[in-house]
Order: sequence, then C-alpha cells, then structure tokens
Amino acid sequence: IDAIGKALIVSSDHEPHWGDSARQLVVCLIAHICTTRGEIPNLPRVRQIIGLPRDEFTLYMMKARENPLPLVRDSAGMFCNATSNEVGSFINAAAEQLNFLLVPSIAHFLSKSDFDFSALRRKKTTFYLIIPPRELDSYARLVRMIVQAFFNEMSRAPSGNARETVLTILDEQAKLGY
Repeated sequence: IDAIGKALIVSSDHEPHWGDSARQLVVCLIAHICTTRGEIPNLPRVRQIIGLPRDEFTLYMMKARENPLPLVRDSAGMFCNATSNEVGSFINAAAEQLNFLLVPSIAHFLSKSDFDFSALRRKKTTFYLIIPPRELDSYARLVRMIVQAFFNEMSRAPSGNARETVLTILDEQAKLGY
C-alpha cells in the first residue's frame, strides 16, 4: 500500500513534510477502506473521503481509529482534527494530487476491475498502456499508480505454473517522475 501511496502522492524536495503527510493520509485511507466491511475499496472512494466537509472527515477518521490494523489505527489519529490548519493542509495536499480521480472516465475505470497483473505470468500476453504525450502530464499519477501496481505484482514470487520472467519495456518513464 505504501508503494501505491508513493506513486499517487509526490513530495516536493524543498517541503517534503506536506507531501509525506498527505501520502500517510492516503495510505491510511486505502488500508482502512480495504479492511472495513461495507466500504467501497477503490481509489475514487479515497478521493471522496478526502473531499468530505471537515467535520464529516473528522468523524470518519475517528471511526478509522477503531480499525484493528495498526497502519490505520496509528495513523488515523493524526488526521482527526481536520479543522486545524496543519491537518487541513495535509488534506488539501492529498486532494490536490488526487484530483485526477474526479475525472468521470478515470473514476469509472478505477471503480472495479477483473484484470490481474499476475495473469501476465500464466500465458503469453501483451499489455499496452498508451497515453498520448500531450496528455501524459495530466495522467502521470494514474500511470505511476498502474506501473507501481504492475511492479508490486511482478516482485512477488511466481506461484503454481507461472513463468519466472515477464519482459517489461517502459518508455518515457522519466516523465512519470521516476
């Protein structure tokens, strides 16, 4: 989850505190919604929570403190005072960097999936992710997240009859901030 958080929230070199705290918030929320019955486990839901009015956000984070997962429980408390200037700045930083999730086509694309990167090891498959160069800046965080999800899966040991290797070619990855 942390790697996905790093792909989504990019910290600036001169003031990493804001980006790092925004990333901690996003990681906390991803972990919470993925482990809470009745929640919708997808990134548009994370952005929706971040966009709640501050009093509703505070209540949500207070409930998140009851999550048994230490990653959530220990982080959620830091964000319970959403009306403070500092916490509000963390929320704003996260919201700003996740604004691409408000684009209806992206929200729909990320709302559910039956695609599994581990399938690339089971049979010969070609996967292309093509973003027109003029739109790469607009979709950089989405592409970073997809590339990170791919690498997360490929870094796991293959299981069953899965192949050991998958040929990966990345072009223009520097444009993604790597």
